[in-house]
Amino acid sequence: MLLKPPPATNQFSGFLKLYLDETGRERRLSLTTRDTARSRLRRFFEWLASRRASLEDVKMEDIDAYLDLKRQSCNSRTISSEAAMLQDFFRAANRHGWCSNNFHQRVIRPRLSRPRYVGNRLRWDDVRKLLASLKGNASCDLRARAMILLCALYGLRSSEVARLRLDSFDWEEGTFSLTRAKRGRGQCYPVLPELRDSVMEYLHRGRPQCDDRALFLSLAIPHRPVCPALVSYIVRSRISGLGLMASPAGAHALRHACATELLRTGSSLHEIADFLGHRNLRTVSCYVRHDEAALRRVSLFQMEVTVA
Repeated sequence: MLLKPPPATNQFSGFLKLYLDETGRERRLSLTTRDTARSRLRRFFEWLASRRASLEDVKMEDIDAYLDLKRQSCNSRTISSEAAMLQDFFRAANRHGWCSNNFHQRVIRPRLSRPRYVGNRLRWDDVRKLLASLKGNASCDLRARAMILLCALYGLRSSEVARLRLDSFDWEEGTFSLTRAKRGRGQCYPVLPELRDSVMEYLHRGRPQCDDRALFLSLAIPHRPVCPALVSYIVRSRISGLGLMASPAGAHALRHACATELLRTGSSLHEIADFLGHRNLRTVSCYVRHDEAALRRVSLFQMEVTVA
């Protein structure tokens, strides 16, 4: 009764599989991104199956009608994501010759206003308060402390924390390794004393006894690996419990605070990018753009060079 029924197939299922294989093998998109693409495109093809017999028969009116249908129950940000997913699929379909229509050039995505952050990001002093508050001896407290240390000291994403396994840690070498959620690149970190003590205490006193090799497990029976959403929920609940104002307040808030603290203590953008697992410095800039003191030092340095 607990087994999920296999997904229904239609005339478009083969193209969906080829597209997902390409995104994983050649583009190396994260598993989360591919799962999102699979669910969204599957819903689109299930809706399309009764209207068209093949991809060559698809018309632009079909895509517009589907997006209009989604607008009845989804906000503009979701519609923009749906349109972007359709754009990417039909770009691949045109490249491989699955269809001859350039739909990716004609799909209209809603214009979204860029969110404005007005100083409600976590500061490093807030992170210190958060870490100091994690003193409970219950299983949930021991698990939360280990998770929050990984997010705060190493800037890990919630999905990366959730995927850690017992054999990710090499206690003799004092390191742990992981596979980055985006692009799948492996990375190795030294185990800081605070993390070592926290993880060991969780393993001996808080982790349920079961055969699963995942590091973090659910506390309720049946014990199973935690999901990324639970990691973010645990971090968010601990932050809000202290009355701290942060948006977002999940694991990504600690990742941003970690990047900002690295910038404040003198790390370069290249070093921060390597530490956080980014390849593009433009991606790192979204973490450090709120450090006004660092930006002021950069502007003064540029002015001195110009004047000299």
